[in-house]
Amino acid sequence: MERKNRVRFLVGAAAVTVGLLCTWHLLARANSARVCQAVEQVMEKAYAVKKSPVGQRIVAKLGDFRITYGDVVVLAQELACYQKKNPAAVRPVTPRDLQNGFNALTVTALTAMAAKDRGVKPDWMEVAAKRRIELDAMAQSGDGAIRGVARARLRHLADDKAYTLMLFAGKEVVSSEEVQAVLRQKGPVEGNRLVQERAMARLKATALKYPLVIYDHTFKRPPWKKAFR
Repeated sequence: MERKNRVRFLVGAAAVTVGLLCTWHLLARANSARVCQAVEQVMEKAYAVKKSPVGQRIVAKLGDFRITYGDVVVLAQELACYQKKNPAAVRPVTPRDLQNGFNALTVTALTAMAAKDRGVKPDWMEVAAKRRIELDAMAQSGDGAIRGVARARLRHLADDKAYTLMLFAGKEVVSSEEVQAVLRQKGPVEGNRLVQERAMARLKATALKYPLVIYDHTFKRPPWKKAFR
């Protein structure tokens, strides 16, 4: 009799545990969906700024690449949305967020210019196809914030043409062929160190050759400028 009671207790406890886990999973999914929706809403507002006359204003230039206020707002909003686990925590950007977005965009422009200087010329149709695949994957998995950002970016892929071209060009500061050759010759540890040194040398040379010109002085000089002087 005792054995039967023990078995019943264990079965009941297991059923309660499974029920609690299912409830927790459903609540987590619902919360993630609300975060996703909140992120999409603030991202759409950021894109509305980007399309406005204010958003089209050029705030900085590095070599052949121009950064608009709208580019800064959209990237700043994206960065501000990440790691948010509660819909109430999703908010419009602050001046500090805008500076962070500006810093990130100047690095993107710097890496893109370094790649362009060594002959990298990404094709828009190819880049757009790769970016779409990348964003599709993000929109289907990950937390609510990542999905929300990816869905908004997908809807505005054409609006992000300049940014996306910079983003993908920057991945070729050191070509994949160069990376593979160095890794074969030096091994993974030493090879990775040499690849990083080569990339940093090219970025520094680009920073010296193409100074960052800031037209909107509400944005301060990004931290990397000091390191590459």
